Amino acid sequence: MKRRRGDWHLVHVASKKSSLSINFICVLGAEDSQQIIEDSQSVHRAFASMAVSRSVIANRNELLKSVVDIASRYFDGGRDQKEILSDAHFEISRQFSNMCSMFRSFIDHSDRYMLYRFGRESIEFEAWKIILKDEYDKNLSYKLMYYMRNYIQHYDMPPISINISQSKSKEGLILSIIFKLENLFEDDFIRRKLSGYIGNKKTIPLLNLIKEWENCFFKLEKYIENSRRRDSLENARRIVAIRGKFAIPDGGSIGVCLLPKNKNKSSVLKLSISWIDEDKADYVLDVEGVTN
Repeated sequence: MKRRRGDWHLVHVASKKSSLSINFICVLGAEDSQQIIEDSQSVHRAFASMAVSRSVIANRNELLKSVVDIASRYFDGGRDQKEILSDAHFEISRQFSNMCSMFRSFIDHSDRYMLYRFGRESIEFEAWKIILKDEYDKNLSYKLMYYMRNYIQHYDMPPISINISQSKSKEGLILSIIFKLENLFEDDFIRRKLSGYIGNKKTIPLLNLIKEWENCFFKLEKYIENSRRRDSLENARRIVAIRGKFAIPDGGSIGVCLLPKNKNKSSVLKLSISWIDEDKADYVLDVEGVTN
């Protein structure tokens, strides 16, 4: 933080009917103001990085909801059944593409975090790469979804087929959503990467693929998010302690702002407030986190 002419103030801003109330709590010393700003920045970075994990999970939930909704739309009537399946195919393919893309982004972001936080030669970075390799080697679903972003970008949408048929053994319908493994080999890059792992398999049920993948993903997500939280834990604790330390009432928002020492009384006071993210600090301190 650059040293500027003026004093840093801790402020509390609250709504009062149709106006805002700005209460200047106290003047902060240089070290205190620096610490609060650094704490806020650290918590913000941790929270922002966790958004990638939450996006992966949100995409998965959206896809699974669409699968459940297919049968109800099919039974509702009033629309051509082929049209319903065509729309369902588009939605499932789109949502699966989004999930694969965000999963790849999660791996890339996590790699970059571990590298810059600990260094390429560190024990922590080596441990992370070992965990990645172990999950990659054990799970076909990891490999498929990791490379699907390349397939989607350079070749085609995910090779998925959807079919609804009448059950022969009991009343009702059978919904079948199949991922066509053999179609992937039309892409040279995918064939080089996966042919040795897929073998003679031609298809795999999409829900089975997702189930295996999510077990893998949550292991990686828990590992990386725990590391991110540990990095910002003390920052978050200091932020949530600010109100008690300075006797600030509940509600409203708190922040820090710089007031010039020699201000012309006739000029308009312009405030630039750096907000303190209390909600994000609470989230970082939440031990359940995004896997809850």
